[in-house]
Amino acid sequence: SVYKRQVDARDAGGATPLAAAVHAGRAGAVAALLGAGASPRSADLAGETVLAAARALAYDDAGRAILAAVAAAAVEAAPGAPNAGADAAR
Repeated sequence: SVYKRQVDARDAGGATPLAAAVHAGRAGAVAALLGAGASPRSADLAGETVLAAARALAYDDAGRAILAAVAAAAVEAAPGAPNAGADAAR
């Protein structure tokens, strides 16, 4: 859908809004973007995934909360996961 493409739009470096929210430590924005169907499995042009960025920033409670949210969404979106097709339907 058009909305899904906007949620996963990329900047010149290939980063998505979800990646920007993770790097900024914005847990509320991360939750909202994941809830809107943003892909937790995306990577930028340098190959850094959203999950790797969240892992690198998980040194405090807010960072760990972001990592937990991104990791849970990535597991749900993994091929073969019970709800893996749900992403495509959003």
